[in-house]
Amino acid sequence: NDCEKRLALYRRMMSDGSANVLELGSGVGVVGTTLAAVGANVLLTDLPTLVDNAVWPNVLRNSKPVGKVISSSDERRGSTRTCTTCSSNDACPPWLAESEAVQVGKGWAAATSLDWTKSITAQLTKQQIDDVDIIVASDCVWLVSMLDALLDTVGAVFDAAVTSNMRRQ
Repeated sequence: NDCEKRLALYRRMMSDGSANVLELGSGVGVVGTTLAAVGANVLLTDLPTLVDNAVWPNVLRNSKPVGKVISSSDERRGSTRTCTTCSSNDACPPWLAESEAVQVGKGWAAATSLDWTKSITAQLTKQQIDDVDIIVASDCVWLVSMLDALLDTVGAVFDAAVTSNMRRQ
């Protein structure tokens, strides 16, 4: 069955560190952080307030405790975290190198703002758009009026992937 084969491929990619995952509407980051922990390279995205106050602090809380000191919004309470970052580790996937990525479990995670009502090319790097293998979203639309914007964002990533693949061939 094609679905079973594709699911097996995604599981293998997640566990061997070759999956580049774009999470849309990360919320507090549970799904993306979990995918990074099992081995994926995950770019968690949401609106700026959520990235600054929920997603990034939670990614840091789950990061491997070695390497460079990174501060999160917890800094106001005097809390910092020492993490393995892209700048301190050559194993960082190039796909996340433009972001402040940290090692989480077997994988890597970074968080950035992404507003679905704006062009993705103005918000993500060309490599981040072109090299997406898997898009995930879970319970991310709380306003029905945002559904079209979400679908437009997914469509823009798909269009970029098709264009990128045509250039490679």
